[in-house]
Amino acid sequence: MEWVTVLLILIFLQACTSKKPLNNNDLENLLENYRIENEKMKTRRIEALRRGINRLDIAPPDIAGGPVKISVDLKGARLDVVVKQILDDTKTEYINNDHNLRGTVTARFENRPLVEALSILLNQHGMKASRSDSMIILEHDKSLDKVNQVMSTLSDDNENVHVSWPLEKIKMSRAIDVLTNLYPKNPDDDTRVLNFAAQEENNS
Repeated sequence: MEWVTVLLILIFLQACTSKKPLNNNDLENLLENYRIENEKMKTRRIEALRRGINRLDIAPPDIAGGPVKISVDLKGARLDVVVKQILDDTKTEYINNDHNLRGTVTARFENRPLVEALSILLNQHGMKASRSDSMIILEHDKSLDKVNQVMSTLSDDNENVHVSWPLEKIKMSRAIDVLTNLYPKNPDDDTRVLNFAAQEENNS
């Protein structure tokens, strides 16, 4: 009832400062002005929440029982807003074991299945998405902790260090996708902060 409080304060101030009592027209004008301002605030709030979402499309399954496909073009969009819109629009039941989805996300991809799309977006913040029956589970990705431990042991003055990391619970192609999103190329000189390549012979 916050708007009622605001309205009563406005009426009280108007009555105190006016030399003549408020009539029905005055009250209607106050109500109309409040309604207009309230709509403007709602519009600004929606625009702020959707800032950075250049595109977010959800395509229905190609065949009955198939996965929906997600396409996005995001630049500094709020992670919680993007994930919630995807889950709401696909009417997906989910459990978020990591509680708040903080931070922003920048990504662009086409026609990725729901779980894979969510994982790409969440992975930038150390999280992952997995499916349990018809439920999506959002949680902290412990496998990334191992990578961070290796990276933390490297000296800052080493310009070129080669690390071979065997993969156990993730496909090599998926790992390349994740790293591509984590370490995008600099558009000015086409370089990355961290370079990577796949070793097919030993899945590293």
